[in-house]
Amino acid sequence: MPLTPEQLRTFDRLIARRRDLLAGKLGPERARPRDPPARRSADEPAPEVDDPPLEDAIADLEDAEAARDLQELRELDAALARIADGTYDRCIDCGRDVGVERLGALPTTLRCVDCQRRDEARPAQPDLPEG
Repeated sequence: MPLTPEQLRTFDRLIARRRDLLAGKLGPERARPRDPPARRSADEPAPEVDDPPLEDAIADLEDAEAARDLQELRELDAALARIADGTYDRCIDCGRDVGVERLGALPTTLRCVDCQRRDEARPAQPDLPEG
């Protein structure tokens, strides 16, 4: 059954709040380039251990977290666009209702349960060089 207008408004508010939270978190991080470990500023907290490989690992974790947050932000923007164009609660593969329960669990989902299972069961396709 398609979502009611009230359900759509609820999802719109929920997604917009999460999007604003992530955008606020990512804004300062993306605007501030990270100094290499050897050139940390004096006001930046030093790691407890003077260990360049550890500093590199911490920087990698921070980069991975920012990349994950940025991906989520893109998914939230796409969900808001689908709400605006009236396709939010439709599976991108089969066009059936995704279902309010599924959207409640994962508001950025694109597929119904059946299509998601099929998508996950497909073997990964390696990136092939063009040409």
